Amino acid sequence: MNTQQEIMTQDYEDIRNWMALQSNEVKDNCVIVDSESMQQDYMLHIDKEMPKVFIPMMPRSAALTENNTVARITVAPTLIGCFIGYSRAEDDFMEGSHKNVIKAINFKGGYDICILPFRHAIQPSPKMVYDSKRSGEHWLVNYNEQTREYVPEKIGKLFVSKVSYLARTGNMPKPEFEIYIEVDKAEGILLSPSIHLKKGYHIATISFERKKNVGSSNEEDNFSVVEIDKESYDKVKRLSASLLSHAENKPQYLKW
Repeated sequence: MNTQQEIMTQDYEDIRNWMALQSNEVKDNCVIVDSESMQQDYMLHIDKEMPKVFIPMMPRSAALTENNTVARITVAPTLIGCFIGYSRAEDDFMEGSHKNVIKAINFKGGYDICILPFRHAIQPSPKMVYDSKRSGEHWLVNYNEQTREYVPEKIGKLFVSKVSYLARTGNMPKPEFEIYIEVDKAEGILLSPSIHLKKGYHIATISFERKKNVGSSNEEDNFSVVEIDKESYDKVKRLSASLLSHAENKPQYLKW
């Protein structure tokens, strides 16, 4: 039977062979990382609705300046990294969650949080993805039989309850997000590189300095987190759901 180290060694050889087949742009601006050095054997991803499996492909919502040759699943080691990388939460919040929005973009007011186990991943430089340094974006790619698809595990939910803007002379307004987070993973997850969320319920207040409309996963002085009880979490979730379709007999917040 192969030892864990032998498995990791073979896996590394597989992804190194994959890298050797990529363009010079990719080889010069991406590095291979492993779960052991990151001290985390999974990456995080947020979605309006978690799919059964993820298959590496070119992201449909990628910016025009991003690499368009590598099929991948975009992930991050921290939850705030996923939030920054997703980049559309502010727009989703402004659209609301009335029935037309639910029908058009399947947005029910919040996001599933899932984990995707991995052994090796690709870390792109800002030359490949302009905000990768701020979000900590990584790529899960198809480099052997085991990585043709990645099976996620849902470990929580989050929703934005409030967005505030601080006006500043000579600069763009600074947005502040109030985010409610439910974590079901026993060991908890990282909100940011040094802020850990335990299993349970939390309110995070996240203030972003605008840099191409994103903030940094390392701007932890602008983050605050308070642990709350389930009753408080459900109360705000229920209040947000009151704005959803009144034609539904079952409250929308119970559906995600």
